Amino acid sequence: MRSVTTFGVWGLAAIGAASIWLAVPSAERAASTSTAPAAVSAEAAGEDEAVRKPLNAYLQAQATGKAAFIREAFHPNGTISSVKDGVVKERSVDEFAAVFTGKVAANEAQRKRRIASVDVHGTAATARIELDYPHVLYVDYMSLLKVNGEWKILHKIYDETPRTAPTAP
Repeated sequence: MRSVTTFGVWGLAAIGAASIWLAVPSAERAASTSTAPAAVSAEAAGEDEAVRKPLNAYLQAQATGKAAFIREAFHPNGTISSVKDGVVKERSVDEFAAVFTGKVAANEAQRKRRIASVDVHGTAATARIELDYPHVLYVDYMSLLKVNGEWKILHKIYDETPRTAPTAP
């Protein structure tokens, strides 16, 4: 007998009485559960929409180069972290906003952005954002908190995967 606890696209399956927990992809999880997913309440849908507000401001900053959108999206105490050459790099919101000069990137028409997932529980949320640019793919993981009734990004961690230019035949 298996019970499954859902976490986004993955679930954890307890197998047998020993409760050995395994990560299982959604297809196996769907096959192992006999109940339909619960309907999303209007309140939950409204929270999902509210969480997306700072995420969309972040995407607007990426598209327009305007630092004001970064300051709108992030909590003032927020941080931005990544790893480069085995060293953790961390920036404040002000340091990150300084990168945005108000200029639209020359290759803006070729850039794609999307909110890949959002998970909300109470006053905490996470989101995955994909920035698909011609020479690099960024995958951002955002941690958000609802502070004084407003959702803000408190922490962004990201991975940067450079793309190599195609070689001429």
